[in-house]
Amino acid sequence: MSYYGLWKPRSGEVIKTRWGQLVVDALDDLHNRVSGIQTVFSYGYLVGDIIPDKDIAYLVGNPNARIKEVHSGYGYFTYDCFISGKRVLKDGDPIYIADLYHEARVRITEAIDYAYITQYTSRLTLFDIPLSQIEGRIVEVSEKIESIYAGYSLADIYSRLSDIETRLETLIDEKKPKLLGLMVDYYAPEFIDIFESDLVVQGDGKVRIKITGDRDFYGYLKWIPAGLTQEVISLLNEGRLIPRNAWKEFDFTVMKNDKVNVRVSPSTKVTVAIYNIFEA
Repeated sequence: MSYYGLWKPRSGEVIKTRWGQLVVDALDDLHNRVSGIQTVFSYGYLVGDIIPDKDIAYLVGNPNARIKEVHSGYGYFTYDCFISGKRVLKDGDPIYIADLYHEARVRITEAIDYAYITQYTSRLTLFDIPLSQIEGRIVEVSEKIESIYAGYSLADIYSRLSDIETRLETLIDEKKPKLLGLMVDYYAPEFIDIFESDLVVQGDGKVRIKITGDRDFYGYLKWIPAGLTQEVISLLNEGRLIPRNAWKEFDFTVMKNDKVNVRVSPSTKVTVAIYNIFEA
């Protein structure tokens, strides 16, 4: 056994003067080492550097006896660092989309649900549509969205949602009034059809006649029910004169493929528009 070059003499061995000097040196070294430890740790406080004498050889704490808290200004980890059992990402580390896909899809689809339903609810309420029908459309949209979640990629979901958007746009377009005919500053002969050809109603609901003239006049609506040839002509405005330069609007219930036209008396320069207002 040796320490600091010092060996243990054997029985009968002659001890040289040099061995005594080695004893003194060894005692000095031991004293310095003990003093150093006391200097670094003074009553539980760190007052100096802790520098291991070997690289990557010692542990601080262990899984069953952990340090409660570590407070540090800087930290440098050559290899890995784990927090709550998960490895901390470093610059240059690969990120696997598969690890993020499920949570991302849930969040994205929830956002899409809310955006689409909110958007189309607000747009549908611009028209004269019963609340029950709007709710039914919302349920329909929700069911279609939910039906495509399982087993589809985000690209598939976006494609299907685009198709739903197109169908909803069509639904909304179908609720917009359609202009069947328009005549502006037209000199209308007395009791002659203003529109050269009768206007064909495109959907069940109403026609709205909007008319004004440059003199007092009577207005007439010509109506031919779908499938018939017999025309029915009757006064607008409950048979009263329509004042000059005053706008008047009249609604008349119709069905798809009915035909309508307008006449005036006496001859008058008129502006007239006829709209098809679809049934809600």
